[in-house]
Amino acid sequence: MANIIQLDNTDLVSLFETRAVLEVSAARIAAQRVTAEGLKSLIQAHQDYIENLEQKERCIEEEHLFHLKIAEIGKNSVLTSLISLITPNMIKLSSVYTHSREQLSKIVIFEHQRIIESIAQHNSEAAGQAMKIHMERSFERRFGFPMKIDIL
Repeated sequence: MANIIQLDNTDLVSLFETRAVLEVSAARIAAQRVTAEGLKSLIQAHQDYIENLEQKERCIEEEHLFHLKIAEIGKNSVLTSLISLITPNMIKLSSVYTHSREQLSKIVIFEHQRIIESIAQHNSEAAGQAMKIHMERSFERRFGFPMKIDIL
């Protein structure tokens, strides 16, 4: 996908805040609309992330594919398009982020599992909360300070 958003380093916090708002909404909608097939594809995306994490130090693309899958199973094409639009910039942002594989495997896998469980239970409030926590923690891991907005 072509990167059509032109950002400089001062826009990175804004980009992440925007991502957080979109992704919390996507998780809530996904919990309401997920099908058995959609849940299976989300679990597979998470498994792909885990397998790639075991094989290489970083799996930025797989992390973002997991998040795109959540948007897709929510069946809101505009929300999916908006998340897809910012994904190249998020991957670029993540490429300068350094965290060990062991730290990520314990933290992110647990966070993803909470999101999946909430979506599987069709619990949109819990799915949104699990994604909110994941986004807030991801923000703090990347920037070293807490997000200064309340995400939805």
